[in-house]
Amino acid sequence: LPLSIRRQRQMCIRDRLYYDTIGNDKVSSMRVELKPKATGCKPKPTEVAFFEHDLYKGRCVIKQIGSYPAAYEMGLPNDLITSMKVGAKVKVVLYTWDNFGGDTATYTKNITNFYYEPIGNDTISSVRIMSR
Repeated sequence: LPLSIRRQRQMCIRDRLYYDTIGNDKVSSMRVELKPKATGCKPKPTEVAFFEHDLYKGRCVIKQIGSYPAAYEMGLPNDLITSMKVGAKVKVVLYTWDNFGGDTATYTKNITNFYYEPIGNDTISSVRIMSR
């Protein structure tokens, strides 16, 4: 970047820290991490898209109507699903154990974060997708 733009950025950051509780000239190091981007997974009406992170971000797989008794059969590691998009013509039954065991939950709508759902985040091990 040109020197003038770099200086503007430095001034902007310095001025913000002056009024922050941290204060100016008190930070010894910082780490910047990129947020995962939303993926382009868009399920058709008879499909469901499962995502690794909340808000439909991270790795994604799209699955059609069918039964998936283990996460590896869906193409994801076990207990990894955090959000999902459900097609307009299907419902999905989620299970916390392999082979359709454990706690279950049925959905016909998108879920941005399973943390706020009774089944919980990163707990899904098997799935059934069927017509509504």
